[in-house]
Amino acid sequence: ICVLISSLCIILYTYLPRERVGTMHIATIGPRKLGRRIASWHPRSRPSERVVVPRACKIHESSVEAAKAGAVALMACLFLTSQVGTASAQERFVQVKLAPTPELQGTQRVMIEAWNLIRTTYVDPSFNHVDWERDLTLRLGKVATSATRDEGERELKELVGDLGDVYTRWIPAKKYQEFLNDSINSEINGVGLLIASDPVSGKHVVLNPISGGPAARAGIQKGDEIVRVNGTALETSDEVGKALRGRQGSSVELEIARQIPGEVNDRLSEEDKILRKKFRLKRQRVSMSPVFATALHTDDNRTVGYIRALQFSKALSHDIEVAIRQLTKDGSEGIILDLRNNPGGLVTSALDVAGLFLNADDHPTIFSVSGRGTDGHGPEDVRLDGNARALSNAPMAVLVNGQSASASEILAGALKDNGRAEVIGDSKTFGKARIQSVYELADGSGLVRGPSYAL
Repeated sequence: ICVLISSLCIILYTYLPRERVGTMHIATIGPRKLGRRIASWHPRSRPSERVVVPRACKIHESSVEAAKAGAVALMACLFLTSQVGTASAQERFVQVKLAPTPELQGTQRVMIEAWNLIRTTYVDPSFNHVDWERDLTLRLGKVATSATRDEGERELKELVGDLGDVYTRWIPAKKYQEFLNDSINSEINGVGLLIASDPVSGKHVVLNPISGGPAARAGIQKGDEIVRVNGTALETSDEVGKALRGRQGSSVELEIARQIPGEVNDRLSEEDKILRKKFRLKRQRVSMSPVFATALHTDDNRTVGYIRALQFSKALSHDIEVAIRQLTKDGSEGIILDLRNNPGGLVTSALDVAGLFLNADDHPTIFSVSGRGTDGHGPEDVRLDGNARALSNAPMAVLVNGQSASASEILAGALKDNGRAEVIGDSKTFGKARIQSVYELADGSGLVRGPSYAL
């Protein structure tokens, strides 16, 4: 019966006369677990895009166009309910204006894609108390009346920004490619700073100046706040990073704010406790190799390998593997892994590094994840898989401090919890404990979605 009704719906949709309308029907079907997107385009006219996203739909339109919309919705309902058996199938249609140009229509499609990813995976099912469906309808309508694609993309950025979550953001296509390159490449034209935005204050803080780089030579220190770049206050650490990079040999001006330390601080007013300085730096080719390694010799003629990891980039595990092999050849009897001031990075990189020190065939737990997508059964364990053996079984210590964040905390915790290393340092690390997921969208832009919680 379902097949016959579906066939009838297809015939009705194809052959009933079509009006040239500029509307988009967003049908939402069933409980959140059904999440499947279906886009239906008619080849003979411009008119309607119907995107089925999970929730429920109710058809309450009149006219021939409504009958065709009903056919699409009915087909989608039949398709989904046939897979879930007794799932409820309440029905509702949301109708918004279709943008007049292909470019803006593309922005509307990407907005729906981003909205649906957040709707199905965001850790807070209340979306930080935002009416997420109403927000989509409002923003799609604004894209439809936008004068330019840039104006439409601002609505996409603001849709994601409405969550009020510093860990979730939309990145335009060009910036997203730069973001990917920064995760892979080991050299850039810049001033040699690792920076991050403080999640509470939003301040852009220097985590570490790269040794030998322009910033380190000029005297910029870890903990300095970057207030302005070339006289402009910037909103995100991504914008700061982009402003600091540029053509080799070109100049950039930084204004920093530095907390005055020690006893002198206690005798100053609140305003005078902050030292403001400006630096004019010349950009150069800076090696961003994430690893520094050397053999340390103790007073009793023993050798200990020292490995410092600056950030968790794609190259980290390879560089640490090279370092371990060389330090073993040099006769190191133990290993110190220094994760101080390491802001984190790619979680996959943390898993790869853990595999250099833990036996994968023991399937050790690296971390547990709590959040949407864990099927409601509590935290899910992420384990090492495969048959690889640890590259080194030498005694090991991991150094951390208050600026060890994200992937640094995951790796340090995994090595400690699996009995592989002692963790030494500050009583508290940065405490991010959040994992951000990165999605590439249909137009080449990116959605950074957070957080899931690493336990």
